[in-house]
Amino acid sequence: MARMTGLSNVAAIVGAYEHPTRFAPDKSEWQLLAEASRGAIEDAGLTPKHIDALFVPATASEGGYLGTCAAIMAADYLNLQPKFIDETDVGGASLGYYVNRAVMGIHAGAFRCALIAYGATTRSRQINVGTLTYNQLSQTECIPIPDAFEQIYGTTVTSFMGLMAQRYMHTRGLTSEHLAAVAVTMRDHARLNPDAMRRDPLTVDDVLASPMIATPLHKYDCCIISDGAGAIVVASKDLIPETRKRPVWIRGFGESVMHHGGGHTDWSEESRLMVKRACDQA
Repeated sequence: MARMTGLSNVAAIVGAYEHPTRFAPDKSEWQLLAEASRGAIEDAGLTPKHIDALFVPATASEGGYLGTCAAIMAADYLNLQPKFIDETDVGGASLGYYVNRAVMGIHAGAFRCALIAYGATTRSRQINVGTLTYNQLSQTECIPIPDAFEQIYGTTVTSFMGLMAQRYMHTRGLTSEHLAAVAVTMRDHARLNPDAMRRDPLTVDDVLASPMIATPLHKYDCCIISDGAGAIVVASKDLIPETRKRPVWIRGFGESVMHHGGGHTDWSEESRLMVKRACDQA
């Protein structure tokens, strides 16, 4: 992708909403998505008529996604008339990926106001995402690819992450205590959110004493599975006078592709490139 310049005053996040639920057995993913979408649009001080682009992930997965043609169905469900939709799936990075696409679309003049939304009932449906294999997660047989190195042995999501973490610790000199400090920091942030699923204090010793899931990842190193939904509104600078709150300008972004097969998986290097590209663009 060619470097884009002059993004500082092109697009901004003008509305956001985090659904308060973490367990919603009485609601569908679509209901949660709709409630979050409505909340984000209201937070922006705009109306559904302002939304002319819609981004919703479409993964027909056992992990709790909305399914194929999600953006098309979401437009119908939300009674929106977007001139642009995107439901490209790049896994857990999809929502950040959509922010980048929204900026590019606004920069190109394709639309002025984008809604990015997602909802899931993973916890209430008891979907243990971390112990699914990649084939189960995507409901396809395209993974492992023919020359895959790790996945041919039936790695699950968590075990694959454990392999990468172990390699990173070996090459960078990290310890389990260093890794546990990340979980402690995330819990400290969660304690500031009244809707967080876990708000009790967590220490490094607590993390290290929790059961080992996939070496070197302990239970508390792993993500909590929950229901929930969230949405943001990204708008052109021309719409800022109509919005309610101070805009959060998007100064730059970066992307990088990690190779899953052939034994070349290295998220640390791809993350470094991604950050550099974002900073260079900004």
